[in-house]
Amino acid sequence: MIPLETILQLDPDACTIILGAIFSNCSTGFAILDPTLRYVWVSRAFAEYTGVPAEAHNGRTVGDILGDSGWAERQEVMQMAVMGHAALDESFERPARSDDRSPYNIRTSYYPLRSGPRVVGILAIVVDHTSFIESETKILQQSILERRQHEQTMLEQEERLQLALRSGKLGTWQLSLVENKLIDASAICKESFGFSADEQFTYEDIVKTIHPDDLDSVIRSVNNSRKTGEEYHVEYRCIWRDGSEHWISATAQPTFDDVGRPVTLIGISQDISQRKIAEREKSELLGKIRDFSLIQASFLRDVLASVTDGKLRLCQSATNLPARGAPISGRIALTARQGLKELRQAAKSAALEQKFKDERWQDLVTAVSEAGMNAVVHAGGGEAQVFTAGKGCVQVWVSDKGKGIDLENLPRATLEKGYTTTGTMGHGMKMMLQTADRVWLLTGPGGTTLVIEQDQEALKKEWS
Repeated sequence: MIPLETILQLDPDACTIILGAIFSNCSTGFAILDPTLRYVWVSRAFAEYTGVPAEAHNGRTVGDILGDSGWAERQEVMQMAVMGHAALDESFERPARSDDRSPYNIRTSYYPLRSGPRVVGILAIVVDHTSFIESETKILQQSILERRQHEQTMLEQEERLQLALRSGKLGTWQLSLVENKLIDASAICKESFGFSADEQFTYEDIVKTIHPDDLDSVIRSVNNSRKTGEEYHVEYRCIWRDGSEHWISATAQPTFDDVGRPVTLIGISQDISQRKIAEREKSELLGKIRDFSLIQASFLRDVLASVTDGKLRLCQSATNLPARGAPISGRIALTARQGLKELRQAAKSAALEQKFKDERWQDLVTAVSEAGMNAVVHAGGGEAQVFTAGKGCVQVWVSDKGKGIDLENLPRATLEKGYTTTGTMGHGMKMMLQTADRVWLLTGPGGTTLVIEQDQEALKKEWS
């Protein structure tokens, strides 16, 4: 650093040379003024902002260079610098020599130069902050845009949620676990208990409608969520004011206070009466199937084929199985540790080669995965192979050497979602029939063979 006193002792030409060498390539404008606000030296960049050649500044006052109006705008801040205080002048303007008519944000800082306690000059620094301001403005505008987009997304999500709730006839509600008081209930929630949307509806009203045989279990579930913070889920009967019986399914999550105590239950409820009726009818049908001993192979085959729209084909011997197609994969050993992933990948690859759409190959992979998993779980392992059975059809064979499937339980495993006992296909068979086009089943004490076929295009009439 060169002491200011040293620079001041040099002749003007020396000062010009030194300062010019330091600041010649700097885009920031610099100028030095004496205490009477006369320019001692200015850089080229500074001169760009005043519109006066750098050498023409020397010995002239700020007023001479900027004119009366320019001086009037800056007099106060420059006098502060003369008095020994740093000052900032900010204005929206463009450099005098620029033809650009766009607004600029020009900031000029004035710093007093001291020699001891005395102010011997002023350093003026001019910086163009336009790009910085524009950048900040763009960031702010982008932030506003993103916030609006987020708000719009949230609004759309809320609309979709409400549509889903209305479509599924799901009622929403909130229960205070502290006061045992219903905080809020939607119109659909009220309707589930036989109340109109504009009627007053309380927790006591809910309790009054619950079937006496189910009341204790509902109260226990509420108290359990209050004590443990666990999820609330119950299905129970309620009696409407007109005497009709309905089934309610209710699920809720607790919220907690600052110390972790459950304070509210926020949940949904649904009138599932029609589902219960269907389940009862299905149960009665299954009972009739068992009562009439429909386990005879030929009759059972016809029944299962009928109720599955021909998807499930119960085989009495290997001759009833379909002809093997052209092999796509080798034999894949299925165990608890290996084989399932390879089987899924082979089925997917074969389907993609047959130009299956995403939904079709995903359904095939689901069905094949269930078949392979059942071989592992119920028979301790098995073997699989993937074939193509003509143009646009993938065929997968899965076999094991387990003790076979109990045909007495097969109707329930086929028709009843979630039903499973040891040695049966359980909910896997239900899933296979929902996702595959055709399923052949050959089972007996010596093991089980499943053949799954999936076409490129879905069947026009699907089983559900």
